[in-house]
Amino acid sequence: MGLEVVLLTAKRKLDEARFFLEKLRSSDLGSDEFRFYASACASAMYGSLQHLLYDYAKKFWPSLDAEEYLNSWLFSLLAKATQQSDAMRFVQWYNKLTGRIESNADAKEVWKMRHTETHRETLALEFDLISYVTVGIEDQLEFGVMRPSGAFESSGSRPPSKEAVNAVQDSSEAVFLRGYRSKQLPDVFSSAWEFVKSVLDEVERDFGSA
Repeated sequence: MGLEVVLLTAKRKLDEARFFLEKLRSSDLGSDEFRFYASACASAMYGSLQHLLYDYAKKFWPSLDAEEYLNSWLFSLLAKATQQSDAMRFVQWYNKLTGRIESNADAKEVWKMRHTETHRETLALEFDLISYVTVGIEDQLEFGVMRPSGAFESSGSRPPSKEAVNAVQDSSEAVFLRGYRSKQLPDVFSSAWEFVKSVLDEVERDFGSA
């Protein structure tokens, strides 16, 4: 009996990201699992928007092979060749996503972390105008202690000791993306997830279900 092949879609990737986000929130921040879930969540969110291009290519051209390599330039060529005005409108909308990601602080940080990791191993979004450096989750996390006053005492790339946390009553462990301390890591990921969900809701409203 063979294995069932499930075609990945933008929505399924977003569900996957939500799964890892919930695991991230419930795991110990000093554990390997915490880092694994953060990495997987970032990859799934990035992959969700990449899969949009394939989802809507299949909508506009049902006979298109799902395994075909596709980027927005090829999508535009197909739209012109087949005189599909809705497909052209879609790809013009899609090409603006890079700027929208850049203007959303939380999504931008998640994209920096994992912008090249996708199950299709293609760069469907055009990143030519934005200089991203691909770094691992280990390089991006800054751990420390959050004091009741709101002061953050960094412990660097490793979680703080229990003694350091308990030295002052009501202190707590904290983890941020390095150099980005407006929100702790799980909240950055949650905000980025909401951004991606809003994009998928928007495209379905404007272009119909894929």
